[in-house]
Amino acid sequence: LVNGVVKFERLGKYKKQVSVYPAEEAK
Repeated sequence: LVNGVVKFERLGKYKKQVSVYPAEEAK
């Protein structure tokens, strides 16, 4: 998680999905 980007994607009104992408792919 140090060199990565964490995105919180909303799945509906209450559920949330946490997606972690490598820093190189987040550009």
